[in-house]
Amino acid sequence: MLRVRVRSAGLTLVEVLCVLALVAMTTAAALAGFDAAARSARVRSAAAMLAWDLRRARVEAVLRGRRVSVCASADGMRCGGRWGQGWMVFDDAGGGGQPASGRCVLRVRGPWRGVDVHAAAPVREVVSYTGEGWPRQAGGALQMGSFVLCAPPGAGRRVVLSASGRVRVESDVDPGACSVNAD
Repeated sequence: MLRVRVRSAGLTLVEVLCVLALVAMTTAAALAGFDAAARSARVRSAAAMLAWDLRRARVEAVLRGRRVSVCASADGMRCGGRWGQGWMVFDDAGGGGQPASGRCVLRVRGPWRGVDVHAAAPVREVVSYTGEGWPRQAGGALQMGSFVLCAPPGAGRRVVLSASGRVRVESDVDPGACSVNAD
């Protein structure tokens, strides 16, 4: 009697489990990299928007010939709260550091999910530009400082307001800067 050996074309359970384990490890490594990239993108975007709004406030102040301010705002109607809750740009013709009415609010930015914003003391509450484009406090004192934007762990940017009113974004932020510069 002649026996014919039939070979199965399928995979064994051990082979399937090995392949699934490899796929799971590769996916986990890719997701970790994606999470870091997403945090970095959020911080870059928030820093770019803050820098843009500060620059735009300066331009508006010069065009209008009067004070325009940017402040931390939790509700988009009044100044107050933390910069991480959002901010607004407004025509501050009276120099009081608060919008006189809803009509003088020029732009509102909401909170950035997962991004902490810490401001140095001179810019902690409000950044104000005179009609000549100079950053000055309501009393006329020079105003300059920096904002540190972080998405822990590791992703960070610094938005710097110079004495001349120019704004720049720096990418070489020490990961420990957020805890050191906390509001």
